Amino acid sequence: MNAFKLTQADVGRKVINSRGDEGYIVSYCEFEDGENFRIGKEKTRSYDDYWVNERGRREVLTRPEIINFAAEGTSTEETPTLQAAKYYRTRDGRKAFVVGIGAPFRPDDEDQQVVGWIDGQNRVMTWAINGTHILHRQSNADIVSAWKEPKRIKGWLNVYSEESDHPYISRVVLFGTTVKVSTYAKTTKSDADRAASYFPELKRIACIEIDILEGEGLNGEVA
Repeated sequence: MNAFKLTQADVGRKVINSRGDEGYIVSYCEFEDGENFRIGKEKTRSYDDYWVNERGRREVLTRPEIINFAAEGTSTEETPTLQAAKYYRTRDGRKAFVVGIGAPFRPDDEDQQVVGWIDGQNRVMTWAINGTHILHRQSNADIVSAWKEPKRIKGWLNVYSEESDHPYISRVVLFGTTVKVSTYAKTTKSDADRAASYFPELKRIACIEIDILEGEGLNGEVA
């Protein structure tokens, strides 16, 4: 007899079915027929999801039975063990800080066991112990990994006129204007000036500074 049993706290966990396929418990919802757990190939909802009961069984349609939890692996997206006074990254790339863990006066409120802040938010945030901000659904405010400071990329880039020609410069169109830029950026402005002086036949029209964080502008946030 299968003693395997699912609970609401298992939402987000990886499971394995009777055919050996791995998937995730996507969400939980109470239905009269008792099939309360949405199973999918990914952690987010998709068209191929299906529902099972607490024993991992699908009574109406022919679907493989969920028989156990699967090994989670070593993905960097696996939610870390949350600790107070530590920084973490949210699903949408923001920096979060955990102030404290535990709600002794509200032990049954699963999504209020962790308290902290998210950079740019003007209110205190709460999470479940697994980093979920809103129970049984995905949120941009979910904590998904430990925070790693993004790499800063700095340098100077020479810009040349369109008619300039050299193997180490490349054509770029900016708002309808065609220019050419150095293939290699230089660490300092003086290095960029020196590099340009080696090719006086090229018409340099600008020297621009690059100072960005890795991931900047992607999904509107710094990674």
